[in-house]
Amino acid sequence: MNKATLKRSISLPILFLYGLGTMVGGSFYALSGKVARMAGIAAPISFLIAGILAFLNVFTFSELSSRYKGLK
Repeated sequence: MNKATLKRSISLPILFLYGLGTMVGGSFYALSGKVARMAGIAAPISFLIAGILAFLNVFTFSELSSRYKGLK
């Protein structure tokens, strides 16, 4: 009897983009109205800063997960 196995096909760039899209997409749709009301004319700058912070967070988690992958 031949047992079927799954092939791991998630690479670091795909994992990075998935995390970035999830975090930025969720926060953008959930909080854009509140941020615009609080920040006023500086709303685009606040979104830029939030995007940079999200990028750093996603990069950190993707690097961590790639290191765990090598520990098999």
